[in-house]
Amino acid sequence: MQTAINIDSLATRSTERTKQRMFGYVLCALPFVFALQFISQAQRDYTVGMDFRLTYSAAAAWLQGLDPYDDAAIKDVWSRAGMAHATPPGKPQTPNVYPITVAPLLAPLAWLSFPTALVVWMLINAGCVAVWVWQLYHHEKVPPLFRIAAIVILLFGFPLQYGFRFGNLAVVTSFLITTTLCQRHRPLVAGACMGLALVKHSLCAPLVLLFLFEKRWKLLFSAGGVYAGLLITGSLCYAGPTPWAWIAAMMDTGMESLAVGGINHHARLDGSALHLTLAALLYRVHPALVHLDKLILIVLALAILRGYWRRATTMNHDLRPVTPLHIALLGLNLMAYYHRLYDFVVVMMPLLMWLLIEHERLAPRWRNAFWLIAVLMMLPGATVGGGMPNVSWPVLAFVQPLGTWSLLLGVGSLAAWAWLASREYSDRPTVASIESTRNHRTAAFGQATARADG
Repeated sequence: MQTAINIDSLATRSTERTKQRMFGYVLCALPFVFALQFISQAQRDYTVGMDFRLTYSAAAAWLQGLDPYDDAAIKDVWSRAGMAHATPPGKPQTPNVYPITVAPLLAPLAWLSFPTALVVWMLINAGCVAVWVWQLYHHEKVPPLFRIAAIVILLFGFPLQYGFRFGNLAVVTSFLITTTLCQRHRPLVAGACMGLALVKHSLCAPLVLLFLFEKRWKLLFSAGGVYAGLLITGSLCYAGPTPWAWIAAMMDTGMESLAVGGINHHARLDGSALHLTLAALLYRVHPALVHLDKLILIVLALAILRGYWRRATTMNHDLRPVTPLHIALLGLNLMAYYHRLYDFVVVMMPLLMWLLIEHERLAPRWRNAFWLIAVLMMLPGATVGGGMPNVSWPVLAFVQPLGTWSLLLGVGSLAAWAWLASREYSDRPTVASIESTRNHRTAAFGQATARADG
């Protein structure tokens, strides 16, 4: 009888695991559904793949011996590829502010026709997101409700949908960055991912500095080798007066777009709802506050570094795939320099991973607060009123820039958590600490018994 009961119990558990695995496959298929949906809309909606159009054209221009930082050359590539101009001649649709490394990285796709390359790129993005979904879903010790909530926030959040639809490098780069964090115990693998992610160097800069401080030399050498290969290849084949002339061209293009009146300046209220820079947020509240951005960022940076320095003696950060310090530094970086809402994914995914990893150890009030912030991060505030400034001041200052407000709230909360919750968090017993204590007591008892017998 007992044997029959055990067999039935094993069969039930096996069936339950099979159902969970199949449900996980269904969730992982959703990013590919999104990709197919965007691909089907590409013929009638020029915004689908608009950012990929730029990087594809830059790589194609580089392959054809043209200057990828020359707007006329890029539009010539567009025309010959059968792509319509979204802006008049002489005005860039999107400034090419990527380093020359993007050209050799995307060169294999640039050999293909644009429609084919867009399909491949969308599927690559979908594959990266599917891996994220699988990682979030397989935290089996966390209640299913929280795992599903994390996946919904990621998949249906505006930042991911925005970056996915436009084909920006943000999704793939963020995937490489999270892989770097999760694979730090494998420095060669992590370094290779970091080297590729440095193509969008504005997202990776704080992590490079952190790895230098932590003396992760193997990881940094691996990243440097991969990036150096892309840099040398791109520079030697650059159609300019010197192999390094692209640096000045890239800097000029970037500074022009960020100058007063430029398309990426924080005072352009018709587009700054999509910006994550703190200056754009403060300008929307009141133009006089814009000069406080650096002071606020410095205070946040000092609070974060001081808070986690205090925790360094009580917590071993190397044991966890993602730490609050990583999340806070990445978030601080998004607010310090020009970034758009699709770059927000580089903070959202690590935050969701951390919430699942530390689900049992976080105090309920902190756990609830961070989940609320994660929900705010996914909301499409920037689309209210079409993102235009002809709305009331509360909408202009608080609703449209909801993404930046949630980012500021998230970074501030992580700093506060590092200061206020360190004792409460570190004193909570873990499975490892309990096992270590048990082993220590067993060994002490054995020694005492041996002495008594002697």
